[in-house]
Amino acid sequence: MKKRPKQFLTHLCILFSGCMLTACSGSSGTTADTSAASDSSVSENEGIVTLNSEADVDTIYTLDYQEGISAQIEEQKSAQEYTIEDPLLIADPYGTNTTGLYIYFTTDTPTELSYTVSADGYEDFTETVSGGYLTEHEHLLVGMIPGETNTITLVASDESGSEAGTDTFEYTAPGLLGDEENVQLDVTDGESTVPLSDGYYTMLGNRTEEDNEQVDFILIYDNNGTLRSEIPIRSYRSCRLLFEGSTMYYSTSADEIAALDSTGRITRLYDTGDYKLHHDYIFGSRNDFLALATDTRSDTTEDRIISIDRDSGDVTELIDLADLFPEYFDSLEIDEDDFDWMHINSLCLTDEDTLIISSRETSSIIKISGIYDSPSVDYLISSGTEPDTKTCFWSRLETLRFRQVSTA
Repeated sequence: MKKRPKQFLTHLCILFSGCMLTACSGSSGTTADTSAASDSSVSENEGIVTLNSEADVDTIYTLDYQEGISAQIEEQKSAQEYTIEDPLLIADPYGTNTTGLYIYFTTDTPTELSYTVSADGYEDFTETVSGGYLTEHEHLLVGMIPGETNTITLVASDESGSEAGTDTFEYTAPGLLGDEENVQLDVTDGESTVPLSDGYYTMLGNRTEEDNEQVDFILIYDNNGTLRSEIPIRSYRSCRLLFEGSTMYYSTSADEIAALDSTGRITRLYDTGDYKLHHDYIFGSRNDFLALATDTRSDTTEDRIISIDRDSGDVTELIDLADLFPEYFDSLEIDEDDFDWMHINSLCLTDEDTLIISSRETSSIIKISGIYDSPSVDYLISSGTEPDTKTCFWSRLETLRFRQVSTA
């Protein structure tokens, strides 16, 4: 396939490692109307099932809806025997990947599935799905070009590497729910001679306000700047993608984190209750998520760290930065709602109960230990500048510096 000459704006994208589940300002160029993708492809896609599915994103992100779609799929699976030469194919059944294609078939012996997507004007896209060697194959294929006729070649290989089965079919993928201009980014050749890693680039959405209700999208690109996946989210932006086994975790709004499996199904939803997410969340050490948050019942914003239990879904506030810096906080004049005095931007777990966080408003990096039981500040790193409005904060910094030196 010939390569479409474009320029790839790499400074707009963030590299993330791993394959896509088989992966503070401005507008992301998406639209709020996700009532339906293009239906013009339905009649063209012989042999590809379209379920009676819902287009409303808020409905899609409910477990009742996901379970209903799963039941429809099970009915399809039980209708006949499926092989790689005659697989069950369903267009984006769960509504979580606009151009995604669900596939199901079985093999007599364990095989591994790989596939190639070809479309005129675009580079070929080849992937091996996750899961290894299986006799029952159930996956979500990604990489199809929206609005184009995609030729998809399946290859099942046995453990000796020999080809055990193959199939080729065409799929005219629907148009994007968001901006069609997102299909291909401009590409510019840089000066580096180091080859790009075989990964994906993601744009996580770019709504700036946690309270907005406008639908956005996670956009995933290959190394040629070609869109290979569009994942709708309810609002705000998805601050980070977390991976564990065949599950991807991502925020769908400022008050929800979803678990997505390798078939495109939402298997779990975590509601943050009275807290709103912002900027970052990670895996904790106690089978939980650690998330930067705002307590919506408070007059301050972006100054809390919460724990979300991955089994029960319970939300616990671990840290209120005002408790760790009381003198500095008390010196501030809170003259507005949602007072942004600390503004934590990121967090990193360095051992089982120690975090390093960054603070925009104090221009500092802060190490906090004992996060689950008795949080305390170990040290701060920052410039030597001491603005008058931050005197108490820098006084605290000097105290901690003295403590570090005296105990060294």
